[in-house]
Amino acid sequence: MGDDRLNLGLCYSASRLYYALAGPNHSESIRHVGSIDFNFPVAAALKNGSDKNFDGLRDAIHRVIRQYDVGVTRIVTEPSQECWTLLPKSVYDEPDEREAYLRILMHGYARGDMQPYWFELSNRDYKLLAVRTASSMKGYDRLTEISSSAEYCSDFEIGSFWKTHNNSGNTFMTVSSQDGLLVISSFLLGKLRSATYFHFDHPEDIPYLWYQCRQSLPWMNGMHDEILVYGYQAHKIANLLQPLVEEGEIKVMDSLKTMQIEAEEQQYSFELVEAFPAIMLAVN
Repeated sequence: MGDDRLNLGLCYSASRLYYALAGPNHSESIRHVGSIDFNFPVAAALKNGSDKNFDGLRDAIHRVIRQYDVGVTRIVTEPSQECWTLLPKSVYDEPDEREAYLRILMHGYARGDMQPYWFELSNRDYKLLAVRTASSMKGYDRLTEISSSAEYCSDFEIGSFWKTHNNSGNTFMTVSSQDGLLVISSFLLGKLRSATYFHFDHPEDIPYLWYQCRQSLPWMNGMHDEILVYGYQAHKIANLLQPLVEEGEIKVMDSLKTMQIEAEEQQYSFELVEAFPAIMLAVN
């Protein structure tokens, strides 16, 4: 029975939570994609993890987990809940150096509260470090507590799931849009090169902020075969990006065909482009 349990992928945008369900051995098909509307911002409820808004969020997800006999639950985390930095691999290789950098990056936090994650990069001389705190993840823990296994995935990792899903060795960029937040990741020949994010008040501010970021991040100026755009107001974001990228096809991940996914369901009452991260987490 355990081998037949479904994978559940979760992501959220503004006041809507998206979920996708797929069998563990069917990397190209989705059993169901759904959304749940709330009258509060999902990100804020997750950060709190204890008020009545969160209780409604938790109860909704627990019903999905029980209804579909979920095995593994994966949920996208928000960049504001994490600290990202690039460090030389030599820091990672030396335990004393590694701990010293953690103390600097997470000044004021007890070591036992830190949850570091190291990611391989296309440039093997460096590693990407993402640090979360156990205290900031309490809401996520309570959300997935009845699942047999839970995994938390940074927004910049969705490109890695896409690469695994379509076996792509291309050089591509992912642009994930949430309400007031843009996460940009670059993959060189299928391997993570680097990632960053920035907040914005209005979508029209994005071109200015994009130019500002790429002045200090050379990888944003690199050529990409494709730029995958998904999330909140993805079509508007894609139009704003068109004059900002010199090379590469901008693809809005707004259909199952574009996602290379098979499903019996073909019609949805919500923007499928916003559920793309949940789908990628479910099929991998």
